Amino acid sequence: MSPAPLYSPSITNPEVTVTIGNYGGLYREIEFVWEETNQVQGVECIGTASKVVVFSKSPIASVGPIDESEICGNCNQFAADTTGSGWAFGTWIAKDVIGDWDDASMPDATFCIDSLGSFGDTAHVRVPFIWVMRNYGCTSVDTAWVTFYQRPEANAGLDDAICGKFYELGAVFDISETTGYTPDGWWSTYSSPNPGTASIVNQEMDSTDVSVSHNGIYEFVFRENNAFLPMCYDTDTVQIEFVEIPVISAGDDKDVCGTCTELEGTSGGFDGTWLANGSAYDDYTDPQTGVCQSGYGDVTYTWLESNQATTTTLSCSAQDDVVITYWRVPTATILTDEADSTSCGLEFDRLRAENPGTGITGYWYTDNPSTTFDPSTFDVFVTTTVPSYGYHDFYWIEENGPALEPGFCNDTAGPLTIHFIEIPDADAGIDTLFCGFSGYLEAFPSVGTGVWSTPSAANISFEDINDPNTLITSDILNTGNETNPYFQLIWTEDNTNGCTDKDTIKVIFARIPGSEMDIIPPKCFGEPATIAAAEDSLQQYTWNFFTGAIDSTTTNVEGGEYQNFVYWNSEDTLHRISLIATNHWGCQSHITIDTVYEPSVPTFDVTLISDTCMLNKGGIVFGDTLGSNSFFWLDTTVGPAAGTPITTVYDIPVGEYEIATSYLTQNTTHYAYYIATFGTQYCLDTLLYEIEPIGMIDALIEVSAAVDLNSLVAPEASVIFLNNSIYDNVCKRCEWHFGDETTEKNCDPQVEHIYTEAGCYEPFLIVMNRDLPECRDTAFLEACIPVDNASEIEVPNVFSPNGDGINYFFQVKAQTLRTFTGIIVNRWGRTVYEWEDWTQLESGWDGKLQGGTDASVGVYYYVIKAVGMDDAEYDLQGPVHLVRD
Repeated sequence: MSPAPLYSPSITNPEVTVTIGNYGGLYREIEFVWEETNQVQGVECIGTASKVVVFSKSPIASVGPIDESEICGNCNQFAADTTGSGWAFGTWIAKDVIGDWDDASMPDATFCIDSLGSFGDTAHVRVPFIWVMRNYGCTSVDTAWVTFYQRPEANAGLDDAICGKFYELGAVFDISETTGYTPDGWWSTYSSPNPGTASIVNQEMDSTDVSVSHNGIYEFVFRENNAFLPMCYDTDTVQIEFVEIPVISAGDDKDVCGTCTELEGTSGGFDGTWLANGSAYDDYTDPQTGVCQSGYGDVTYTWLESNQATTTTLSCSAQDDVVITYWRVPTATILTDEADSTSCGLEFDRLRAENPGTGITGYWYTDNPSTTFDPSTFDVFVTTTVPSYGYHDFYWIEENGPALEPGFCNDTAGPLTIHFIEIPDADAGIDTLFCGFSGYLEAFPSVGTGVWSTPSAANISFEDINDPNTLITSDILNTGNETNPYFQLIWTEDNTNGCTDKDTIKVIFARIPGSEMDIIPPKCFGEPATIAAAEDSLQQYTWNFFTGAIDSTTTNVEGGEYQNFVYWNSEDTLHRISLIATNHWGCQSHITIDTVYEPSVPTFDVTLISDTCMLNKGGIVFGDTLGSNSFFWLDTTVGPAAGTPITTVYDIPVGEYEIATSYLTQNTTHYAYYIATFGTQYCLDTLLYEIEPIGMIDALIEVSAAVDLNSLVAPEASVIFLNNSIYDNVCKRCEWHFGDETTEKNCDPQVEHIYTEAGCYEPFLIVMNRDLPECRDTAFLEACIPVDNASEIEVPNVFSPNGDGINYFFQVKAQTLRTFTGIIVNRWGRTVYEWEDWTQLESGWDGKLQGGTDASVGVYYYVIKAVGMDDAEYDLQGPVHLVRD
């Protein structure tokens, strides 16, 4: 045969693999002969064996370009590819599933699974289908995987009608819930009246509540999905009529004085009626009709109103009750004779009224709230007591009606006017002691006229006997007077008509003590003065040393502190003092004011040398001006040893130094008293001198008030600094450091610097003595100077508030803004969100409408207006896409 077969590894090998050339037809039979030769001593023996091999063409099985598919339902049509192998025999084989083929030998065969049990408890099943192609003993297979998803049959429930605007939608899932499957579906509104919107509480529940904005007929669609393939679904529509419930009111409960009134009901716009209750209606179909009742008390009126559905026989009714209380009308009458209208005193016992009758309350009334009635205000026969004299009007009032509405249904009798005449109550005051020979009486007049009198008219005179506060004068003192130890005075009052009263008091006239004082001035400045009262036997002395302090006191046998040793801690040498003396009758003297002259510390001739730039160059030099002064150094840290007598001290630093001095008192008149009392006539003092620095520099800077530190924007951030430094009259040098690696030598009162980059800069100023550079000072600002970058705004065009926390808010990215306002509008131009805070992400729009509901996905439009710190103005408008996938 040609071409010859190819044997591998060789034609002489008994076991070979043979390869033949292509051939026509589906197969070819070829006989192969194996020949063996044996030669022995020239004899050749040949043996052969043959084998027939059938070579058939091998088909290629292919399920087509798609070997994995998902089907919503029970049937799938396959599309095996037989290109190049169409001559072979093919068949489809379904594994692990029950179903029917239309023709399993066809490449485009259709297979339908048995819906009963095939989907299991997951509402889907994945099945392998094998496409087998054969040619004699040659076979090729390929597998197609098909996932069948059970298609649900949606059931939205039955059409219905409901009173009101709330309804519970109740769909029934076709595919039941199992451990491996959770039903899936959602509600949507198909149609609604105009205007009218529906709000479904949980759209993904089979049973959920829905509320509508307007009554009418709505259609709702329930879509049930296969939870594992949402595109595999079915829908059903249910019609619900929301019937308006009449909104009515029978009116507010009320009270009526009498038996007739007007009802105040409010209709909802439908047919209604007042229910029968024994009252007489002008028109029982009118919610605001007139009505009359024969009796008294509570009567209930009921208004009933109904509305009929259009799709069913449902009727929606409403009723409301109002309670009207009818009260009896009272008639008040006073029985007291108007001629009986006067009373002496504050009490009248003849007030009488007619009994008001059953259920009616009667009571007495007068304008004065402090008036009392006995036994009570509500008795028809009472005794009244008024708080004041004069004319009082009395009324008898009868009331009927609710407890919290006094005067609702009432009648008033009166006024009955009664005149109350006051009885005087004389009060001459209290028994009195006058210091001296005169004093003013203090009687308390009540009513009518009053007059003073006394049995001691020979010794007592009144300035005006009818004046309750008249001046009284005596020609003798009663204290120590056994004949006239006191005087008796009588105050008598008369208010006409025989109404009189009198009161008696005792009066004593006592001696007034003196308050003169003796003063011995202090021996030295800061030491005590001796101050004593001239009348030293009294019980009480009221001293006032003002700023003075008491060192010690001397007390007499009556306990009176008549002598004091007083000193002062102030720098003044003239000290005001005063004394008031009081005797045992309580009579005070006139106040005596005097002055204590304290000797001042002598003025010493001393020269203080300042410490230049605080380099320990200070000094103190004394010149003795009195000739009797001594000075002693007291400081233990610098200068000579403490206690050393001195006249000069040099090379001491800045500070305060104490120096002791001794000198003779200036009050030579009282030498003997000072020596006897204090043991010496000399004064000891401590002088305090301060060595001050000179040539000191105090660096001070601040930012000009004309600079707005909150509006500095690079690269033109201009800052004006003020140099307020104190140079202490020295030659100076100033060096500015602006915090941005630039410096300037300038001592001008005002310096301007421009910052070109953003940052927070800390400038400072160094001021130094030009002749002594180590004498210097540095000034800093309390806070850095903030400089911002130029303003800018970046606005996104899409955001996704889907709960994943990414790109959840629509907010600008901006910097250096002075003002900002943002508005989001929908495609109809209605504003859905506004904000002004651009600094916080959460201040932007979160995709929700007012009330917290999610806004629909789609395109919205933003309107942004802003002004930068650099005065740049922004007016930005554009679309923004709201997505939730």
